[in-house]
Amino acid sequence: MAVLREYRCAAHGEFESFDGECPYGCSARFVSQEFRTPPGFKSGDTKNSDKTLDSLAADYNLTNMGNRGGDSVMQQLRKRPSERPTWGEVPHAPAGYSQRGEQAVKFNPGMAPGVALDAMKSVLTRPKPMFVGRPKD
Repeated sequence: MAVLREYRCAAHGEFESFDGECPYGCSARFVSQEFRTPPGFKSGDTKNSDKTLDSLAADYNLTNMGNRGGDSVMQQLRKRPSERPTWGEVPHAPAGYSQRGEQAVKFNPGMAPGVALDAMKSVLTRPKPMFVGRPKD
């Protein structure tokens, strides 16, 4: 069985052929084989993903999960503009809250550095040494 390969003629450019002869009859000296189309490999990860999707489709009695000739999500959203996601309002902090230094302390004195740690000191324990290995007899 012959394989369709990609070639380039120095005079006429790219072409595909089973035998490597220029369609215009140029000498073989002017023709070189090229590798423009990458070979199709299927990795173990791809096989695993396919197997998982097939199993999921079988669980829900789906027979066709392909989208060849179908619409993308963006094409569907263009058809139904009422379902398009929109930006909402984002609440903003009062002025001076995100700034460092005295303005933050003036805004909320209870949030001064170290206050949260002081409240947790009664629960925290001191570090304990951890022995690694076997004790000597």
